[in-house]
Amino acid sequence: QMSEEEKLAVLEKLQEEAAAKQVKRTETMGQLLRSKGFLWIATSHDVIGGWQQAGNVMSIQAESPWMCETREMWEDTPSAEQILQDMKQPNGEEWKYLDRRQGLVFIGQGLKHEAIQKILDECLLTDKEMEMGPDEWYEAFADVDKIQLTLEDGEEGEEEEDEEDNEGGRGGG
Repeated sequence: QMSEEEKLAVLEKLQEEAAAKQVKRTETMGQLLRSKGFLWIATSHDVIGGWQQAGNVMSIQAESPWMCETREMWEDTPSAEQILQDMKQPNGEEWKYLDRRQGLVFIGQGLKHEAIQKILDECLLTDKEMEMGPDEWYEAFADVDKIQLTLEDGEEGEEEEDEEDNEGGRGGG
């Protein structure tokens, strides 16, 4: 059991580390205040990853299955046409992986778009990796996936939080 003094020392160390990461993040990306959206992780192919970040707090958690995995829930609803549009290319053909994709928004001041884009692009699979497909993605990348998104028995999903460590699975798409 830690004493109050030891707990305070640990907290102060964590705060110092978070402040140093914030300085580095600001130098790299500009003043990022908030980011949010959804993502597709190759090792969690059937689960939408929800991305939330505010200041030094980052959360990536399992949101729900992709819409293409739950057709019976929306096919006969007024939303069906819009959902199907998300699964189609501009030429009308379906995307190979249907509605799976990334959708992120970054909010801040003096953001460095090119730097942010480069960091995000480094998370994407290469064309060769994309050709492997979902089963091979899991086999190839599961051991380095530190996010491990899962949906279990109707639960919202497991949550991973880390303060600015650039960790996680490789994204598809």
